[in-house]
Amino acid sequence: MQISTTRTISSVKNVPGGFTLIEILVVIAMIGILTSAVVINFSPGDATYRLRADLDRFTSVVEMARHRAMMRNRDWGIHINQEDYHFTEYNPEINEWIERIDRTFKRTPWPNSATIQLEVEINANSYFMEIDDLPDILIFSSKEMVPFRLILRTATSAKHWVVETDGISKVQVIRGQI
Repeated sequence: MQISTTRTISSVKNVPGGFTLIEILVVIAMIGILTSAVVINFSPGDATYRLRADLDRFTSVVEMARHRAMMRNRDWGIHINQEDYHFTEYNPEINEWIERIDRTFKRTPWPNSATIQLEVEINANSYFMEIDDLPDILIFSSKEMVPFRLILRTATSAKHWVVETDGISKVQVIRGQI
């Protein structure tokens, strides 16, 4: 009986089997730094973007108020001043405008440093002469509304924003030159 033994000698000398923990952590840290730099530079944190988003929200809520006025068969109003805007609903039983405090129609501030200029074609006093605290813009139960033009200017931009409607078509946002 013959027994043979084979001995294998490794020809590779001291080759590392992978990355060290330090190398992996350095690469992960570099990826994190690069990713955060890209996200910060391309994120919509720009003041113009935020202003446009606020105006888009305003137009959406106005359109929702138009639908709600038609569904409830009640006139609605929008009160606009330099600080904020809010919605009211006319209650004919008590002859008053009741402020809407639900989440969608709550009092909402304008963007910081925005100057507001409102132009309406028809004054609310011609419809509701005997009522105090009239809204600046009327939304009728027929889904029509008083034609208006709202101009927003900011100190940081050479352009202004215009929100407008003819009273029948949807409210739209336009960017214009001064």
